[in-house]
Amino acid sequence: MTVVEQELSAAQRLIYGRKRIVDALYQDQPDKFSSLQAADIQSISLEDDLICCDLGECLLYVERSKVISNFWTHRTRTPSYFDYKVWRNGLVAGSWKGTPIAALDYNPSPVRAALESHLGRPPRIATDKDGVQKLYFVNEESKTCSCQSWTQLDENKEELRAEFERYSDIEFTPVCKHMQWAMANIRLHALSFAARKTNDGYNPRICVYNFNHQRGILFYRLTYDGIKADARWLPEETWRERQIYSAPGVATGECWDLFVTALSQDPPFRLSAYSQSLATVLTGSRSR
Repeated sequence: MTVVEQELSAAQRLIYGRKRIVDALYQDQPDKFSSLQAADIQSISLEDDLICCDLGECLLYVERSKVISNFWTHRTRTPSYFDYKVWRNGLVAGSWKGTPIAALDYNPSPVRAALESHLGRPPRIATDKDGVQKLYFVNEESKTCSCQSWTQLDENKEELRAEFERYSDIEFTPVCKHMQWAMANIRLHALSFAARKTNDGYNPRICVYNFNHQRGILFYRLTYDGIKADARWLPEETWRERQIYSAPGVATGECWDLFVTALSQDPPFRLSAYSQSLATVLTGSRSR
């Protein structure tokens, strides 16, 4: 049975978008499909377990299961630890309740320029093209989010679940990147709390870190004999670095891995953000 593009359901339109099709092809055979663009696909149709893509000069067939997997990977990705922050003073009009999760904007602010030498460049809530703040409310218990992406999946969950069950082994449930970030953040705080309980007294093992937002690099050092001085100390070992975004700007998960690994050691390292007074020195130079 063939379903032409005009007959696709709302759920099928969400899954089988041209970007997801192209990305699924690229992930499967990067050399062969490196130059293929979403705009090259003139139309699509569904033929049993395949997607037929009309490229004008030829037809290209893609397995529906591969595009579903790509769609799921995209929708369930976990952003970088530094992309969001729990914004405790967040307010929202309406009935949404939960943990306020704010997308962060690290771009320079003219208003704060005069204070930057003293305060550094504290991030603020990012806004969309209409100037609306990107602040979302995640309810971890009910697994809901106030964002449009989660609402979109929830509204079409029955059709999406049926499509997933028929053409993949993935169990569908409405989810979004804000929920993924919130759950990762909860796990990190649980580990941090456990680490503090393990080391009731002074802990000399410290993982100090600094995020360079301009280059997307997390700089860090491990010290086994830190000096207790409000974390305003310079560890002796060489700074290391991790690239926390891939070339397309997708979070790699490196920051979460580093923090979880540090907190899971025996005894665990204490996480400490680098003091702003010394961070300016680090920002201007690349570690060896």
